[in-house]
Amino acid sequence: RGETIVIFGETLLINGIPATSGFRFAGESVIGFSIYNLRDVKRDGLANVAEVFWQSQFSEDDEQRWTRVNPEEIAARNARTEKTKYQVAAIAGASSFDYLSDAEQVLKLNSLIKEWSIGMVKVRSCDICPDSTNRAHTGLAVEHVHYVATCIRSEGFKDRARGGPDVHDVPVLVRETATSKLGADALAKWQEAVFEQPPFPPFLLEGKEQFYCSLGSGHFSQALNLFRIEGRSLFSNERYFVKEESLQNALDEGISSIIMSSDIPVAERSFIAEMLNKTHGRKWRVGEDGKVEIEDGEAAQASQFVALSKVLDSTELGLLV
Repeated sequence: RGETIVIFGETLLINGIPATSGFRFAGESVIGFSIYNLRDVKRDGLANVAEVFWQSQFSEDDEQRWTRVNPEEIAARNARTEKTKYQVAAIAGASSFDYLSDAEQVLKLNSLIKEWSIGMVKVRSCDICPDSTNRAHTGLAVEHVHYVATCIRSEGFKDRARGGPDVHDVPVLVRETATSKLGADALAKWQEAVFEQPPFPPFLLEGKEQFYCSLGSGHFSQALNLFRIEGRSLFSNERYFVKEESLQNALDEGISSIIMSSDIPVAERSFIAEMLNKTHGRKWRVGEDGKVEIEDGEAAQASQFVALSKVLDSTELGLLV
């Protein structure tokens, strides 16, 4: 795949970024990492590790081979990754509000949500498409939609009603109609994306006059649709089957979401979309009251994967996954 792998003790770096799911151990022996199991290790004449082979848990066709490369090449690739990571203004379209501090941005975001919110409503994922202002106009990344669905399948559906750590954010949606300009633009863009990239769940808004556009949690909503249609995994070709009552309830009854008026100005709509899909390296969440909170302190640092997944556009996010 061309990635660079660097290992510091038990820490695994891929292209200079810490892997969100690092090594798995049996005693002191490495048996896998992320979704891959260790298959074989080949050594050279001095008994040094020369090649490592990994096999996906989900597909026989998905395997990785690690070999030693020139350290200078690793440094060059990691430098390119760092350069991309810090081009926030260019990538996230954030230049219009980067002059604000973190606290000021959150205050503005909370103020806009309070001003334009028309209440909390349970919305089914089949009634949602990405907003035309979301992801700096680049849409969703199909790889990340399947990554979220894979996490739900392997780790379980983290329902807010049951509590616990790392539950899903409250979606922030705009109530739209098929006859409004922004509504029509969102429908056309999503229909085009689905046609051009079949691994997305199918277009489920045909003939619906009223629907909702996601400003945040767009990948989460479409991951739910993969379970709704029992779609096949992009990574393993296995189907996404519902095995939890809480997940089935979410599909049947919908997810409690903050609903924004379609009268919100485009600039404010774009600001909310960009803010809900960016982070400054810290964990933050949207509560059921619509209030956004940023957690301070080292214990609240978000992983670099989380940070990048909220900043990169759909093309770059697909490469990250």
